[in-house]
Amino acid sequence: MWHTYLRFQKAFKTSFILKVAAKAPVRRPYVTVTYRHGIVIECADRITRRVYPRIFTYSTDYPERVLVATIRDLGHCPCPLCLVTIDQIALLGQVADERTRLSKKRKGYAPGNEHSNYFLKPESLIATENAFSTTLCEEFGFNFFGILVIDLMHEFELGVWKAVLVHLIRMLYTLSKDAVNKFNHRFRTIGNFGRSTIRSFAYMNVTDLKNWAAQTSEDCLQCCIPCFEGLFPEPYNTYVLCLLYTLALWHGLAKLRQHTDTTLDQLSTVTWMLGKELRFFASEVCPHFDTTETPKERNTRDRRETAKAMKPNSGSKGKGKAKTASPLPKTFSFRTVKIHLLGHYVPMIWWFGTTDSYSTQIGELEHCVVKSYYRRGNKKDYVRLARRMQCRSQQLYCITDTIRQLELGVKAGHKSHSVNRSKSTPLPPFLPEHHHQIANSKKNWVHIGDLVSTNPSEPAFQNLIPALKDHILGRLIKRPFDGGEGDFSDEDRDHVVIVNNLLYQHSKMRINYTRYNIQRDQDIINPSILSWSFVMVKAPESEKTCFWYARVLSIHGSLLQGTTSRYEEIRSL
Repeated sequence: MWHTYLRFQKAFKTSFILKVAAKAPVRRPYVTVTYRHGIVIECADRITRRVYPRIFTYSTDYPERVLVATIRDLGHCPCPLCLVTIDQIALLGQVADERTRLSKKRKGYAPGNEHSNYFLKPESLIATENAFSTTLCEEFGFNFFGILVIDLMHEFELGVWKAVLVHLIRMLYTLSKDAVNKFNHRFRTIGNFGRSTIRSFAYMNVTDLKNWAAQTSEDCLQCCIPCFEGLFPEPYNTYVLCLLYTLALWHGLAKLRQHTDTTLDQLSTVTWMLGKELRFFASEVCPHFDTTETPKERNTRDRRETAKAMKPNSGSKGKGKAKTASPLPKTFSFRTVKIHLLGHYVPMIWWFGTTDSYSTQIGELEHCVVKSYYRRGNKKDYVRLARRMQCRSQQLYCITDTIRQLELGVKAGHKSHSVNRSKSTPLPPFLPEHHHQIANSKKNWVHIGDLVSTNPSEPAFQNLIPALKDHILGRLIKRPFDGGEGDFSDEDRDHVVIVNNLLYQHSKMRINYTRYNIQRDQDIINPSILSWSFVMVKAPESEKTCFWYARVLSIHGSLLQGTTSRYEEIRSL
C-alpha cells in the first residue's frame, strides 16, 4: 500500500487550482475515485504500484492563500486558519488569543452562491464555490483550511520584521540626519559571514531598503542589534534593543531545521514574549516619536500620484511631477494579520514538521532563473525569448551530462579561467569526513629566528619556540584545549624538532563540522579577509563568559622530526 503525499509549492500551485476549479463539474468523479481507490502507476523500478494521492500542505503567501481559502482579503476575520477578529490581533501570546485559535478553527466548508452575504460577512466568507470543498470535503471530510500552512519568509522576514525595521528607521529620521548616517555606516562595516549565511552591506544604505530581498531582511535582523545600540536616548534605547533581541530569538527558533519538545516550548514562550514586546513598543515607545514618511516612502507616493494624474480618465490636466509640501505622518500598525499568524507556528510545526519543509522560499528562488532570461535578452517578446533560452539551457545540460557519462576525459560544463597562483595554492576538494584541510605548498616560508629577532618588542613572540612546541605536543597527544597548553618539560620539548626552523605560511583553511541537525557543513578561515578571520570557541566552565573570541592573524604549518626519525606534517593555527 503506497501513498503519495503532495506538497504544492508556489511555483506550480496556481495551475493546479485553476485546473480543478475550471474542470470540477467534469473531472470530479475521476478525482474522487482516484482519491478513494488510488491509481495504478508503473514506477521507475518497473514495479506496478497503486498510489493514493493525499494533499498535506499548500505553501503560498497571504494574498494567494485568501484566494484558495475563498475568504475576504483583510476582512473582519482575516486569518485563513481561525476566526480571530481584526481587533483581537493585538492579543498575540495571551491566553484569550490561544483560546480563540483552538475553539474557533475554520472548518473545511465553503458556501455557494445560495447563501446570503449577511450570514457570510461576519466570518469573512464569500459566496464562491471552492473546488476543494465540492470535490473532497463533501465525501471525505477534507478540511482544505488545514493545508494552508504558515509562510516564514512572507509573514515574518518580509512582514513583521520589515514593518518594525521601517518604523525604527522613521524614528531615526526624527532624531537627526547624523543618526541615520551613523546607522548606515555601521552596517557598511559589517563583512560577510560564511559562504551565504550573511552577505555584505558594504555597497548599500540600509535605510533606503533598495533591492531588498528576503535574504537581505534576514541578514539585517541578525546584525541589527550593534547597529542600533546607542542611537536612541534612554530608556528607549534599552526598549528597542530588547525588542530586537526577542525578534532575533523568535526567528532563530522558528527557522530551526530540527525541533524537540524543549525547543517548541521555548518557541511558545518566546511568542508570548514577542507579543508583549510588540504591544509595549506600539503603546509606550512609538508615541514619543513624531514619525513621518521616510524620503523613500515620500518619493514613492509622489511617483504614484504623478502616474495617477497622468492617466487620461483622471481628470487632471497637469503634466508635471506632483510634489507634496511635507511628508505625511506614519504610525506603527498592530492590526496586521501577519502578527496574528505568528501564534500558529508552534501547532503547525507539531503537525507538519519544520518550516523549511514547506517554505515558499523554494518556489521564490525559481523566479531568479526567469528574471535572468529578461536581463540577458533584448526585453522584447519576453515570453518567446524566455522559452528559447530555457530550451537551449536544457539541451546544453543534456549534452554535458552525456559527455560525463561517456567518460571521454573532457571537463564539460566548466568555464576556462586563469588563477593567480603567485601567493596562494587552490585547495582541491576533500572528503566531508576529514576535519580540516590546508594546502601542501611550501613556497611561502619564514624562519622562526628571523621572526623573533625582527619583532623584539612584540609580546606574542616572547618565548615563542617553547610555547610553539608546547602547542604541538598538546595536539600530538590530543589534549583537549582549555586555554593552556599543559606543563611540558624541556626534555619533552627536545623530542620535537622543527625541520630547518621553518614555518610555512598558508592563505586559508577549510574546516568541516556537523551542524545541530546532523548535517555536515564547511567553514573557511582566511586571515586576509576580515570577516573570515574571526573564530569563536567554547570557554571552559571556570570562565565567566561562555565563549572566547579571537582573530586569526596567519596560518602556518611546520615539518617535524620526532624521536622515531619519521617526518610528520603538523598543521596548526
